Amino acid sequence: MSADTGAGSTNKGAAAHPRGAQSRPLRILVAEDNAVNIKLMRATLGSLGYAADYAHDGFEVLEAMRAQTYDLIFMDVRMPGLDGIETTRRIRTAGAGRPRPHIVALTASDLPSERSACAAAGIDDFLVKPAARAQIVAVLEHCAGAR
Repeated sequence: MSADTGAGSTNKGAAAHPRGAQSRPLRILVAEDNAVNIKLMRATLGSLGYAADYAHDGFEVLEAMRAQTYDLIFMDVRMPGLDGIETTRRIRTAGAGRPRPHIVALTASDLPSERSACAAAGIDDFLVKPAARAQIVAVLEHCAGAR
């Protein structure tokens, strides 16, 4: 897990934004295996004052969740090793007694079958990549308001 590339550390350096992390703090995990998509998410979240942890695959997500509780997980559906759908199933199955993170699917596919598979696994929201800034802001505001 990493702030930079997905392997190792947490990003602590995002600048504050008045509508972002200072007024509505969230613990965020981004599960993404593509370096360009990681940079886009880091830039968008950082511009809103949010830092996030990053994981390259579902195994890293599960490892990160053993160490920290997250409010929000942006979950790539198609990752190597353990994909986002199976990772979400495992999170939901093992989550008894723990706060339930809001999980948002990130996928390049907008097929109804993909949406159905995500919903069946317990994914709460669905964004098509590349997700627009306004969509990410809406998710952040929803999650912050629910906390």
